Amino acid sequence: MVTPRATRRGFTVLETVVGLAVATVVVSAAWEGGRVPAIAATRSLDRLQDHRAAVAALETLDRATVVAGERAFDPRLPHATGRLIATEVEPGLLEVTATVARAGRPPVAVTTRVLREGPR
Repeated sequence: MVTPRATRRGFTVLETVVGLAVATVVVSAAWEGGRVPAIAATRSLDRLQDHRAAVAALETLDRATVVAGERAFDPRLPHATGRLIATEVEPGLLEVTATVARAGRPPVAVTTRVLREGPR
């Protein structure tokens, strides 16, 4: 007569080691995979804020008093500096560039042309 083989419960040491290795790889990939998009989103938001600050500086120019030259402006962002550079293209027509720079990041520049208004 043949006796049935006894069944064992639980996992072997090899199965446990392989399972832990797979879990470690999956967790580390998920950790790194979530960090890269977060860094990219932060940089994108910073560039958008810099761009908006430069555009705001151009929108608030007084077209009656704008003159050729260079001057600083406050971009109202932490650790950022702003520069306005105006050059005369033709008499009464100026090309104005607003540049916002933060430490460790490339500067963002926006350029427009402004027609100087006469006295009212």
